[in-house]
Amino acid sequence: MEYGTQNRNIQYDLLRILAAFSVVMLHSAAQYWYDLPIDGRAWKTVNAYDACFRFGVPIFVMIIMSFKSNWEIYNNFFALPRHIEWDNYINAFSKLYGSMVNTLSVNAFAVVLTLILSAMGGFVFATMYFPGKGF
Repeated sequence: MEYGTQNRNIQYDLLRILAAFSVVMLHSAAQYWYDLPIDGRAWKTVNAYDACFRFGVPIFVMIIMSFKSNWEIYNNFFALPRHIEWDNYINAFSKLYGSMVNTLSVNAFAVVLTLILSAMGGFVFATMYFPGKGF
C-alpha cells in the first residue's frame, strides 16, 4: 500500500501535533527558567506554561479516556469518544460508595476529635501559667 492511498486517522496526527507542541513549549519555557528572578512576571509566566503543559495534557487524556467505552479504548485508543459514556462514572461510584462512606465517617470523627482536643489544649495554654510560657 502506498503512502498516499492509506486510510489516515486524523486523531493520531492531532495527538502527535499536540505532543510535539507540548514538548516545544516545555523546552522553550524551561530555557530561561533559572535565569529569571522569582518575584518577576516572566518567571510566573514560564511557570504557568510549564504547569499547563506538564500536567494539563495527561489530565486531559485521562478525562477523555473516562468518557470512552471499553470497545473504543481497545479498538481506537487515540480517537476522541464517539459518544460520552456516563455509565462509567455510575459504575465507578456504585463500586466505591461503601469506601467513600467509610472514609467520610472516619474523617468526620477525626476532625471532630481534633477540634475538641485542640480547643481544650488552647484553653489550657491560654489560661494556665507554666515555665517558659512567655518565651
